[in-house]
Amino acid sequence: MKSELIENVGLKKKLKISVTPEEVAKALDVELQKIQKTTHLKGFRKGKAPMEQIKAAYGGKASQSVLETLVNDNYISALKEHDLTPIVMPKIDMDQKPNADEEKNGGFSFTAEFEVRPEITLKSLSEIKVKAPSHEVKDEDVTKELEIARAQKAEVVAVFEERPAKEKDWVKIDFAGTMTETGKALDNGTANDFLLELGSNSLIPGFEDGILGMKVGAQKTLSLNFPEDYFQKEIAGKGVDFLVTLKSINKKDLPELNDEFAKEMAGVDSLKAFKDQIKERLETQAKQKAEAELNTALLVQFEEIHDIDIPQALVDEQVKSLRMNTEQRLIQQGMPKGEIEDYHSKWEDNYKTDAIKGVKTSFLVESLARQEKLQPTPEDITSYFADLSDKTNIAMDKIKSYYSGPEKQSELEFKLMEEKVLSYLKDKATIEA
Repeated sequence: MKSELIENVGLKKKLKISVTPEEVAKALDVELQKIQKTTHLKGFRKGKAPMEQIKAAYGGKASQSVLETLVNDNYISALKEHDLTPIVMPKIDMDQKPNADEEKNGGFSFTAEFEVRPEITLKSLSEIKVKAPSHEVKDEDVTKELEIARAQKAEVVAVFEERPAKEKDWVKIDFAGTMTETGKALDNGTANDFLLELGSNSLIPGFEDGILGMKVGAQKTLSLNFPEDYFQKEIAGKGVDFLVTLKSINKKDLPELNDEFAKEMAGVDSLKAFKDQIKERLETQAKQKAEAELNTALLVQFEEIHDIDIPQALVDEQVKSLRMNTEQRLIQQGMPKGEIEDYHSKWEDNYKTDAIKGVKTSFLVESLARQEKLQPTPEDITSYFADLSDKTNIAMDKIKSYYSGPEKQSELEFKLMEEKVLSYLKDKATIEA
């Protein structure tokens, strides 16, 4: 075997590998003898068929097997010879394939194109300077949470006084929509006993405003237009007429803030205890948010102070992953396929930017972890499983089974490694209060 590095530009490498006729002949002979020993041809006992008939029947299979073996083995040998470690699978191009016919048999050559891991020289982490995020929990934050809790327990009750509908009323209506231009009924544009809060902007502009001032029993046609950017493009910007009947005017009856309410909502003895409970939860959330923001800021600066080459193949894979994850989310939200493609086109540059930053940060995290010996140990993984089991009440065996595959194992190891790297960055970086 002879190998030559014929392209060496940045992270891109291209090897030309030549396999001699003698190597091919030897490999084919071994493969055909292996087939001969295990094959039962008609008219011959197992392992006794003449080699010529074995070649005629299985020559193609032997050639393919030899090709795969020689390409793989010689590619690995060439990598060792040139001290190269690919980061992605190679692109293999064949010049000539081996042949089972010895008279036509000869050597062959192929090329292997791939990218390698970048060489990284880490800079001083003292260059990283970030401000520690802070999220103070105020009394008004607790009050807001109390009001949300009250709203969850509120009852919609009828307004018995005779008066027109006004902002914040909950009205019960019937409505039927028709397209102004064609007079055809609007698809999914009819409802009965529909409960709507006036001022919530739940429906298209002008709908709720049109109900303001109506009295119970009144009927009114609202002539409106769908917004130009309406999610259903076929009716965006077009006129629509809604025949609306106001059936009742209602309001939300909020429960009183007292000890009884606190006991019902949180199982505590007093309103003060409920407020303390809310504040403690908000403070925990604020601390977690500040921690996440600090981690993000540290990784962003860690990435920004380094200038390294990154494999384009990994960036392309990451862009593909970002597009796929975004598409799944948009499908769940009900976005039509055509609009999803428009969305991808609009945000394509963002996908690429995020992919580059993500791949670059991953290499830097791995490099720092190797340099400072921050890779997760088996004990770290076991401890993670135990903590997760305690928090979720899921049996350890099930958690271990979930992470048993190579992909999940790799994800977990990187997660734990990143946590160690972040802890190290916090010790070495300048964090201003």
